[in-house]
Amino acid sequence: MSSIPDLTAEKPDHVPAELVRDFDMYNDAGLREKAQAHYREMLGHYPDVFWTPRNGGHWVVMGSEAVHDAFRDWESFRNSGQNGIGGQPGPVEELFIPIQLDPPRHERYRALINPLLGPPAVKAMEGQIRTLATELIDAVEANGECDFVDSISLPLPVKIFMMQMGLPLDRYREFAGWVQTFLNGDTVEQRNDALMRFQDLLTGLLQDRKASPTNAWMSQLLAMELDGRQLDVQTEALPIAMLLFVGGLDTVKNTLGQMFRVLAERPDLQAWIRKNPAGIPEALEELFRYLGGTTPPRRVGKDIVFHDAPMRKDDMLAIVTGTVGIDGRAVDRPFEIDFDREQKPHAAFGTGPHRCAGSNLARLEMRVLIEEWFSRIPEFRIKPGTSPAFNPGTVNAIDGLIIEW
Repeated sequence: MSSIPDLTAEKPDHVPAELVRDFDMYNDAGLREKAQAHYREMLGHYPDVFWTPRNGGHWVVMGSEAVHDAFRDWESFRNSGQNGIGGQPGPVEELFIPIQLDPPRHERYRALINPLLGPPAVKAMEGQIRTLATELIDAVEANGECDFVDSISLPLPVKIFMMQMGLPLDRYREFAGWVQTFLNGDTVEQRNDALMRFQDLLTGLLQDRKASPTNAWMSQLLAMELDGRQLDVQTEALPIAMLLFVGGLDTVKNTLGQMFRVLAERPDLQAWIRKNPAGIPEALEELFRYLGGTTPPRRVGKDIVFHDAPMRKDDMLAIVTGTVGIDGRAVDRPFEIDFDREQKPHAAFGTGPHRCAGSNLARLEMRVLIEEWFSRIPEFRIKPGTSPAFNPGTVNAIDGLIIEW
């Protein structure tokens, strides 16, 4: 793990010196190798709640019990009124609705987008997803190798999402790059520049759809009503569109890439899937457990002592979901991937009122892709002489994965 001189010199007075540790969610070398091994080391040596001076200074919450407690206590750990870990200081805009809201406002807006991402709407996308998955596999099958991220896990979820939004498919790499920089950029300036780019894009698209409606999600947002009135374009429809944009263009790409990195290292897991295709949903849950995935931010809503950490109102904290499924205090054999295990606890989609609205779509995209891939591609491995490229941040990103078969 990285180190800086005299960590305690940069802490606020209310933070005990014994709770200060060095952790940089955007740049830690351990996260740029294999996050699970890094988290395993942290769980063994760090308190479940500690303070880091990195990225403006914030608390870090990890481990099954502490993470679940933080997600459920939305009054103490709030999404509203925060600009993210290391975010630009100053007034906080509600840029992402409903995730940047807390109950009761959150539920009212969440109810508006649930029909877009609920089981019936997602089920109707399955044919579209399967067609695209088949096309992507067709393009690489005869080559005997591919960069799985660039060829498969990036275009599949990103193009499906862009079809729903009515965005031009030929710009999918550009748009996905903006979101990854926003979530994982090394500096505040990089993250804010990416934010402005997709904010301007979606503002223009909403204006176009207002003049020329279609059946895509952007037109549906403009037609939504709350309390008997249509949504305000700038302060309501745009922030909802921005949340959909961020959620749709990044998380599934990275989770699929991380899953196939694990599978490429484990012929035995590949053999299990080929023998048990009906068990793919269970295999997915086990991989969610092992991989986790996100480190969402929260703002402390009131002075509180949380798992022995004395927090003050407006402190920031990062919730490391990737530590939930590998916490040996809550999971037997946490570092053994076992598709047949009965209990597969994880927080890959969060818990509590802000649980990910896109989880149904994410699970379907991953299931369909794995079904189609394993029906066509023989045993595969990471190409010798290459290494996966990881990029930590709010999402544990994987930028490159060369596999061969």
